Amino acid sequence: MEALRRYVMSAGKLHADDTPVPVLAQGKGNTKTGRLWTYVRDDRPAGDTTAPAVWFAYSPDRKGEHPERHLQNFSGILQADAYAGFNQLYHDGQIQQASCWAHVRRHFYDLEQAHASAVAREALVRISARTQESRDQCLNDCDSYCLRRDHFAERVLPIGLGRKVRERSKMVTSTHMFAWQVQGELVPKCPLGDDVML
Repeated sequence: MEALRRYVMSAGKLHADDTPVPVLAQGKGNTKTGRLWTYVRDDRPAGDTTAPAVWFAYSPDRKGEHPERHLQNFSGILQADAYAGFNQLYHDGQIQQASCWAHVRRHFYDLEQAHASAVAREALVRISARTQESRDQCLNDCDSYCLRRDHFAERVLPIGLGRKVRERSKMVTSTHMFAWQVQGELVPKCPLGDDVML
């Protein structure tokens, strides 16, 4: 287990998440909720040939002290959801945050489904455009480098090239999302606003 943890934590980029797991409460005959933290090393979509791996860690609760302890020797990019327990990891610059459009999109999707929100629908359109821009850029500029990875036609690019394509596309859409938020169309006072502030 320790060798696996060291291997995963030696990566320059990790994906992190947690999930609730039922745990037998000793002497009570029922269960309580614990957390299973996952740390994934897998940069194959960026062309890396290093073997992917995942390390799991258990905790009895969801306090931020757990990922802080798990990642105390990690240095690099951490892609995770907007869970506030990760926030303290980014303060000293040893770990850089990589926000995830899929997590942002999920909140807007839920809002649109629950309330038929025009604002949420517009956000979904803008996020979808960002994803399509990346795919189009790949098809137009990098076709000789692109490989079909799955039925969504996501592309695998050589190290560095994929990042340049994504950054160029992300910059435009992030700027538009930010301008849209500042105009007051997405109110940062709502719970969703806290999750998507760019």
